[in-house]
Amino acid sequence: MPTFLQKILPNEGYYCVVGLKDGVSPKQSFYDLLEDVEAEVKGLLENDFNVYFACASFSVLGKRTQENAVYMKSFWLDLDCGVDKPYSSQADALQALLSFCQTVKLPTPTIVNSGRGIHVYWVLEESIHKDEWNPVAKQLKSLCKERGLEADQAVTADGARILRVPD
Repeated sequence: MPTFLQKILPNEGYYCVVGLKDGVSPKQSFYDLLEDVEAEVKGLLENDFNVYFACASFSVLGKRTQENAVYMKSFWLDLDCGVDKPYSSQADALQALLSFCQTVKLPTPTIVNSGRGIHVYWVLEESIHKDEWNPVAKQLKSLCKERGLEADQAVTADGARILRVPD
């Protein structure tokens, strides 16, 4: 059975992992094999880093930018929860998300507890080029706004976005 990252990440390109920890400089690493990505994630978690992965793959090693993002295998949302956030709790965000999916007839997504919020993924069967991904991601972003789903507008159509790994 494929791991979470194997399901979410594209099948080709360079992958990016970012480790954040108080008092330590951010650690951003690039890999060309998913097995190496998973080993880096495991090592960072064992050393108490907050670990993030770029949702896209990149054409040039070491450069996590929108221009360098090349393939995607999912569409994603970030639903922020807590005091002074769009949703007071994860339960409220989940309810809003499921209602949104039913209303716009989207399948039930993969949902990850991001700590205080929720990361949402619609996984594709095959990787697609950013030129195919961008217009659909922008439509998803607009649809969320039109239908009142309080997704972080900076995240949905950002091809170079990093999101927290599960665990």
